[in-house]
Amino acid sequence: DLLRQFYNQYYFAANMRLVVVGAYSLDELQQEVVKCFSGIPSEPREKAPWPLKYNNIGTWQQMLESPMASNPLPMQPSSLQKIYRLPPVRDRHTLTVTWQVPPQIQYWDSRPCDYISHLLGHEAKGSILASLKEKSWATGCFVGTGTEGVEFASS
Repeated sequence: DLLRQFYNQYYFAANMRLVVVGAYSLDELQQEVVKCFSGIPSEPREKAPWPLKYNNIGTWQQMLESPMASNPLPMQPSSLQKIYRLPPVRDRHTLTVTWQVPPQIQYWDSRPCDYISHLLGHEAKGSILASLKEKSWATGCFVGTGTEGVEFASS
C-alpha cells in the first residue's frame, strides 16, 4: 500500500530526466522513446503530503522548490559542539567530523560543498590530508555531502 502510494505521488514525468544515445536516426529514437515512455503521466496521480513545486517546467531553467527548505535544520543546537568518546569495538581509531550546512539545492550549478570536499579530501603533496599523513595523524580521509545534500548537507 505504501509503495503504491509513493509511486502515485512521485512517479511522473516532471520528476524524471531521460537521455537517449544510440546508433539510430533521430526519428527512430524518438519513436522508441514515445512508445516506451508515453504512458508515464506528466503530473502526479495523487497529491503528495509534501508536494514538489517546480518553476519553469520543461525549460533549462526548471528548478525544484524543496518542501524541506522551510523546515529548521535537522540537528538542533543542543546536539552540536559535543565530543562523544566511545570504547572501540576493534583495534581501530576513527574520527568523524560533521558540519551542518543549510540547504544546498539553490547552489546545484556551482556545488560549493563539492569544492570544500575536494579541498579537504585531496591527497596530493601539500594537501591537508598529506600534511596529516606526514605527522601520522591520519591514514585516510572520506569527505563529502550526505545523500540528502540538496536538502541538509554534511561534509
